[in-house]
Amino acid sequence: MWLRVIVFFFFCYGIAQNKPIHFSSSNGLPHDITYGLFQDSLGYVWIGTDNGLVKYDGNEFKTFTIKEGLRSNYVIDINETKDNKIVIGMWGGGVQLIQNDSVLDFKGSTNHFSKICKINIHGNTIIASSENNRFHVLYKNGNNYIEEKTNFKNKKNVALFNIKEKTGVDNSRTLSPININDNLFFIGGNNFGLQKIKGIISLDFKKKSYKEEFSFLSNKEINDLIYKDGIYIGLTDKEEIIFNDKKILKVKAVKFKEAKSNFKFKRFVKTKRFSVYILEDDFHTSDQIILYDNISKKEINFSSEQRINTLVSDIIKDKDENIWISLNGQGVYFIPNTYEHDNKSFFGNIPLHDVTQLNNSLYFLSLTSIYTLNNNEHTKTYPFTCFLEGFNTNFSNKDSLIITVTSLSKHHDSTNKELSNVSLLNSFYKKRINGTDISVSFWGNKLTVFKNKAPLKINFKEQIQINDVQLINNELWVATNFGFYIYDTKHFKEKRRVSSLQGLSNTNIKSFTTSQNKVYVATIDGLNVIDKDSVKVYTKKDGLPSDNLNRVFVDHHNIVWLSHQKGYSVFTNGNFYNFTKENGSSFSYVNKIIEDDNNFIWLVGSNGAKRIKNTLPFKPDNKPSIQINKRNDQFKLNVIDFSGEALLIQYRIGDDDWISTQEREYNFSNYQYGLHKVQFRVRRSSSDWSYSTIYSFSNAAPWYKTWWGVLIISVSILLFLLYRILNIHKKNNLLKNSIASQKKLEKELSEVRENVASDFHDELGNKLAGITIVSELMLKDEFIKQSDSFEAIKQIQKDSKSLYFGIRDFVWSIDSKSDYLEELIIYLSDFGEELFQNSKITFKVEKEINQEIRKLPNYWSRQLLLLFKEAMTNSYKHSNATEVILSINLKKNVLKIELKDNGKGFIESELKRKNGLNNMQKRTQKIEGELQIITGEETKIIFTGLINR
Repeated sequence: MWLRVIVFFFFCYGIAQNKPIHFSSSNGLPHDITYGLFQDSLGYVWIGTDNGLVKYDGNEFKTFTIKEGLRSNYVIDINETKDNKIVIGMWGGGVQLIQNDSVLDFKGSTNHFSKICKINIHGNTIIASSENNRFHVLYKNGNNYIEEKTNFKNKKNVALFNIKEKTGVDNSRTLSPININDNLFFIGGNNFGLQKIKGIISLDFKKKSYKEEFSFLSNKEINDLIYKDGIYIGLTDKEEIIFNDKKILKVKAVKFKEAKSNFKFKRFVKTKRFSVYILEDDFHTSDQIILYDNISKKEINFSSEQRINTLVSDIIKDKDENIWISLNGQGVYFIPNTYEHDNKSFFGNIPLHDVTQLNNSLYFLSLTSIYTLNNNEHTKTYPFTCFLEGFNTNFSNKDSLIITVTSLSKHHDSTNKELSNVSLLNSFYKKRINGTDISVSFWGNKLTVFKNKAPLKINFKEQIQINDVQLINNELWVATNFGFYIYDTKHFKEKRRVSSLQGLSNTNIKSFTTSQNKVYVATIDGLNVIDKDSVKVYTKKDGLPSDNLNRVFVDHHNIVWLSHQKGYSVFTNGNFYNFTKENGSSFSYVNKIIEDDNNFIWLVGSNGAKRIKNTLPFKPDNKPSIQINKRNDQFKLNVIDFSGEALLIQYRIGDDDWISTQEREYNFSNYQYGLHKVQFRVRRSSSDWSYSTIYSFSNAAPWYKTWWGVLIISVSILLFLLYRILNIHKKNNLLKNSIASQKKLEKELSEVRENVASDFHDELGNKLAGITIVSELMLKDEFIKQSDSFEAIKQIQKDSKSLYFGIRDFVWSIDSKSDYLEELIIYLSDFGEELFQNSKITFKVEKEINQEIRKLPNYWSRQLLLLFKEAMTNSYKHSNATEVILSINLKKNVLKIELKDNGKGFIESELKRKNGLNNMQKRTQKIEGELQIITGEETKIIFTGLINR
């Protein structure tokens, strides 16, 4: 991980500083001796080293050695077959193939110990070159190759194949194969001081013949060859030969001040930015690398600058026109493709806010100084004692320049007298409308129009701030902090307005311009494009790095440039291409953009000024390459990009919105069930999107969510319900029978209870009543009163009477009718009335129960009867009350019976006997109720119980 961090840091630093990056064994390479370089069709860069093969994607090095299956760690050259297999040639290891990062088991007659120097692909044939014109030709045969070995010698213009004598000595001419536009050519190349072959030839290894190509080059010794758009460029020791298939078009001598005189050209690469040349001395003991900057026309001795003192092994340019150079002992150098628009900066870190051109000079404005450039060289700096607001560019003529200031001092620095062509205008902007006789001056909400030298003042009712005035389609557009006020140019009457009501994202207009019948408006809330009567708004969600725009400008290619608080952007074809601090721009913000007469774009902002060559219309950078490794519902994203810029990665599933992410591995196993499609895309801020193919993945629902699972579950539930219904039906029948039996038993029990009660009442009750009556009669007899038996008979009368009343309660309680609440209330009421009728106590009964007859649980009636008879008896004997109230309340099966008196109360702790209270508590517990005894000014005995539990 630390290695990735180091490499990425070097990349970012290198890009930002426009400097090359050096890869070595200290930051990722397995060895500093490096050989062949190759970029495959997917974009990966492969590097051969003395300690294995390296695959690089711009973020991570992956190394293959003998541990991964190579026969040798000395990887000399790399190429790619038509079916996308990587072919490597090794010193002492022959030829091997790699596919999907796996070393293939190569089957064939290849000499595993051959010393391969060069790998070329011609159709389906692999041409592996060894020393002294020895070739291993591998013809594709199904999934394998059949090898034929041959050697070649050209002696006295006669082609000799498969000769037995040793080649490479005494006038032998060593060939260097090169693949150009699917043609395999052989050139003389470097021959270690031996005689070089002249011209360009092709070999037919099957026919054992050769052919001279481009006969007009037969006397030229070609060291290297490149091809583009039908044009060949051959490199000789001192010149470039430009030709096509028919003739030489031009011979161009190439000389460099930085190159040593005894060095000759060996290899070269050309990009839009650089032409890179490798030069060698006569004895091939040292090389020089010369970079020629095609934009600045300057040459750089890259070897001296980077202190390179070894031989160059290989040089390539990748798809993004970055340059890669491998060295025999100093690793690999990466020279990034520097964008044309970032080629030169001025004024260091001085913050600037305006720029304009007058004649052949450029003027730049800071808060208190003017800076001038003449022929792109900084000439002078002019300080001021006032604050400089901006240039009145469109009012300046060819000899003078007007600058608006916020405060004009009467005393200026003496150096300002040298600026004879500069005038300061206090608090007003003046502007001449190009191509018309109209000019304007404005400040705050005051606008004056000059036409035919007759001033016309336009008054605004609102307290507006005028920001700019332009003529568009014969209309005068006035940009303010309240939107646009648009006037005709004949009478200067207001025609219409454009504000937030018409769709502007912000009515405070900072800058605007027109191109191809569209008006581009910069605001602090994004870019607004007015096309006829419609307004389209672009903000950060559309790709802008900042909504806070400073200026909008259209160049001569009709391409829109935007300056903002993050840097600057180019807007074309509906896309934004952004250049910010994060992707290498030196600006943290840009204030203004203009284009000079030489087609240079100039930007001013936080870090001075920058010049951009704008001869050709802006073109986005090459897109990153995106590769997806898919396994079931898991995806691994590989992005190949060597820019070092931050990448924006997104994916979307189906037609959903794109989701931004920085992850490289994705697992969609938790996504909703079903078949889905997913696509990935990646871009740099200065490139278009690179899209992956659309992949499908499916998440199988668990068995219980499949149709057959649902069917099984449904059938199982139905069967279970059927079983339950049958079982319930069976139980219901049993329950009905049980209920019927219970009712029968209850009826029989009631009859038994009634019979028992009747028998008790008739037999025992009547006899006790008879004893009571007889004893009372005897006590009235005068003879008995005088006898000794009087007290005994009196006791008999008392006991029989008490026993009678007790038997009466018992008989009542065993009668089935006593189980009803109404019967209990009647019995207690009768008892109370009978108890208190001869006393001074008033007895009342209050009840609140449902109308329907409520049956009490078994044994409740007897326990409640005895409980409240005890309570009423206590009130009668001990309370000294004048009123006793019995309340019965039944709500929602909750029975509440309360006996309340207004007597003297009692203190429970002072009672000598508590049998009565204890008995009441016990009776309550037997029927699982609650009993409250409250005493004070009133005494309350409260029973609460749930009838149906």
